[in-house]
Amino acid sequence: MATLFAKASFDVAAYVAARPTYPQKLYDLIYSYHSSNGGKFEHALDLGCGPGFIALNLAQRFPKVTALDTSVKMLSSALQPPPSFTQINYQVSSAETISTAPGLEKGVDLVIAGQAAHWFDHSKVWKELSRVVKPKGTVAYIGYAEMTFPQYPKLNKMIHHHSSSVLGPYWSQPGRSIVEGLLDSIPFPIYPSSTSLSINVKSLPSLNGGHPINSIIQEPLPPSEEIRDSDRDWDSDWDSSTALRLKSSSKGPWALQKSFIWENLEEYLRSWSSYASYLDAHPEERQFRGKGAQGDLVDRLLVNLKTSVGQNEEGKIGVEVAWPVVLMLIKKK
Repeated sequence: MATLFAKASFDVAAYVAARPTYPQKLYDLIYSYHSSNGGKFEHALDLGCGPGFIALNLAQRFPKVTALDTSVKMLSSALQPPPSFTQINYQVSSAETISTAPGLEKGVDLVIAGQAAHWFDHSKVWKELSRVVKPKGTVAYIGYAEMTFPQYPKLNKMIHHHSSSVLGPYWSQPGRSIVEGLLDSIPFPIYPSSTSLSINVKSLPSLNGGHPINSIIQEPLPPSEEIRDSDRDWDSDWDSSTALRLKSSSKGPWALQKSFIWENLEEYLRSWSSYASYLDAHPEERQFRGKGAQGDLVDRLLVNLKTSVGQNEEGKIGVEVAWPVVLMLIKKK
């Protein structure tokens, strides 16, 4: 993905504008989980930060925030909060080498990776996280899968066909398959393994008093063989009783939702990495952009979507879009 983001043809501004943003309730859940059992609020890390949406939220709670990404071009659009909040230290670094990043020598209390963990090599990343996460610290992965249309379920099949069949060969793998599986194939560093059952949450657990999610923590399972090796003992750094995966459908207080007018939906569809790769393979498509039913593949899809719901561009009528979300959490001993 860093290669795609570095291409001259990649439009960072359009990508940033089209991305959905996480609801505050999701951050509140992470902060409540982190504060349980003594998690401190001193130094936070946004891993695979992109333009820094998560780092901005962290800057409201932590006096020190570091944000890492492999893409120089993405970091060129990095966001800073108002001067009254913590200023964010952006750096170029991969998840697999975070222990060598300047400023992390004393460790971090909370690591959040938003829509990035599916690109990590976890045979290396968990070892790196063991080095930089402080005792009682937290690692939180957020992921979201293919968008849905709650008001118009019939559009879901059209989007799925566009994503999996038309653009399927142009997604970077295995990352795309991992995120579409809501991170199920990403192993925890110890227990439970990647084969453990997930918890589907219809509503946000209570955040009032004590640990908000004790009742839905997984029972330990045998360790994942994928991340075991003979020369390490860092898996004992992690508290197996805190490892869990929370999944939310497209509804509820921490669901990921966005209202799109058709113009915005078009921008989102064109921000897909698979679309950029498709155009690289089919440059002749560029000349048809903006020509409706005779346009490029995004134009044609939009015509079909509008026709299916009986709407058109007049009045800039649009649709509500939602994404299934997973939150993967574990704490250091």
